[in-house]
Amino acid sequence: MEQQRLRSAGAAGPVRSHTCHMSRSFAGEQGNVGIAVTPYEDLVRLFARAAGAGIAVATHAIGDRANHLVIDAYEAVGRTPGLRHRIEHAQHLRPADLARMADLGIVGARPDGTPAGGWQPEQRPSMAEAVTAHTLGAARAAGEDDRKGVLAPGKLADFIAVDTDPYRESPDAVLRTRVMTTVVGGEIRWQRT
Repeated sequence: MEQQRLRSAGAAGPVRSHTCHMSRSFAGEQGNVGIAVTPYEDLVRLFARAAGAGIAVATHAIGDRANHLVIDAYEAVGRTPGLRHRIEHAQHLRPADLARMADLGIVGARPDGTPAGGWQPEQRPSMAEAVTAHTLGAARAAGEDDRKGVLAPGKLADFIAVDTDPYRESPDAVLRTRVMTTVVGGEIRWQRT
């Protein structure tokens, strides 16, 4: 059965405008800790309602305080069998909250590539890790790793064929990759001519 998803209101604004929800003031802006877009009590209420209806939740959270509150809300609701809740962006996390996310089975989504080189380039995943995250990892996040995520007998055959070998080309070349063929359910549904 396909999981339904609920995208709740964001838990905080962006970093650039200094509205992401932080636990300490921004440098040079005493008292500005950003904003909580959705109050904690509303997060718990929305998450409980969604989980009760069998809907996995994806919440936007930027800032250590925003992520902490979202994790608290997921924890308050508790695990729901078959649902994998997510935090989109998941930027500026406290180290202890990373462990809490793992313990609670919360999936953290990947940044958009900024700033150039990444926030912590030494922690950048390899191409193999990135491909696995977007295939098997995505299937796992959706609770469908028993039937998706790898090309194997008995699994759904949804995949694309591309014109670039991501394991041999530079990341910049991979960004310009063109899809040549799309296969859904084992049948060619689109092909570049």
